[in-house]
Amino acid sequence: MYLNTSQLLRSRGHQVFNFSQIHTLNEASEEAPYFVSYQDFLNQSLDNKIKNFTKFIYSNEAKTNLEKLIKDKKPDIAHLHNFIGGLTLSILPVLKKFNIPVVVTLHDYKLLCPVYTLLDNKNNVCEKCISGSYIPCITKRCNKGSLPYSFVIALESYVRDLYFSPSSHYDKIICVSKFALHKHTNKEYDKKLTHIYNFINAPEREPMQIQNEGYYLYFGRLSREKGVLTLIDSFKNMKEQKLVIVGTGPLEPNVLEAIKEIPNIQFLGFKSGEELKSLIRKASYVIVPSEWYENNPMTIIESYFLGTPVIGTNIGGIPEILLNGETGFLFNPGDREKLSQLISNTSHVLANQYADMVRSCYNFANANFSSDVHYQKLINVYSELTMNSSK
Repeated sequence: MYLNTSQLLRSRGHQVFNFSQIHTLNEASEEAPYFVSYQDFLNQSLDNKIKNFTKFIYSNEAKTNLEKLIKDKKPDIAHLHNFIGGLTLSILPVLKKFNIPVVVTLHDYKLLCPVYTLLDNKNNVCEKCISGSYIPCITKRCNKGSLPYSFVIALESYVRDLYFSPSSHYDKIICVSKFALHKHTNKEYDKKLTHIYNFINAPEREPMQIQNEGYYLYFGRLSREKGVLTLIDSFKNMKEQKLVIVGTGPLEPNVLEAIKEIPNIQFLGFKSGEELKSLIRKASYVIVPSEWYENNPMTIIESYFLGTPVIGTNIGGIPEILLNGETGFLFNPGDREKLSQLISNTSHVLANQYADMVRSCYNFANANFSSDVHYQKLINVYSELTMNSSK
């Protein structure tokens, strides 16, 4: 969403300055000379991890480079995305020093959970750190099952709360789901919270021709919290229904092993661009079987705009954007029997009912996730803050 937001603002005539880490996958940017060295903390040797420990929490390079950028470019507002652990907390005092209003979009639960997912190391939903004590993160070894890793990220959260608190360093906090906004209420910063959904650059009009080829599709990261193994189990005894899995991730070997003797499941690996869009358009339904607090999954948004209904779990931010019976169907996380039943039932939906569902998907997406809707809400936030800062 960081790059999408930059492109959206530029398309509406705004001047945007990027500030990020140096990376081989970066797009070309005029601000690249200000960018910060990339620290791949997880893949460093133990000696380098110890040596670079403080850089994970506080980067003097980011602080110095951002100050140069501000002096040269004189921005009116700063909008931060996923900056902790990369640019680090060091940039916050710089923005405060120059009296630049700060907007932060929360794409995860980092303010509530050191590992940002509200999951423990066994991928169970866990809210033990929401109170502001991060000791459970350490004792449960929530970060990769490692005591040192868990200690580091818990310490980072304590440092943030003590010296860089959201209440004093953030001017507006955007939650991308109503669920996430609710989870962040009753905090000292809750009056700064607002809600704006993610967006994509949508097609100019709704799909005029249904391209349903009769298969079900999972696309996204292959990891335990995504519920992909539950999904595979639900297809074990199916004969008529076909599942296509697209994606990559740490669970890929497990997925390949699990589907060996299931002929109606096809694994295609990583796909993107028009190839992925075509797979989504031609699917009868996209399945989102997540077993964690999904925030505002782009999987659902992209599927809606391409005219494909969704079968998803009743957890996190999913049920607020998946209208049961209208844009798809809901089931409880991990409920293999219910998912199997839905798959069987949806394969026999009448053509006119399915067409109504496709239309509902597009209309709901256009009303909630379009670039026009997002821009108007975002610019209202910016205008309010810049007006207040100029008084």
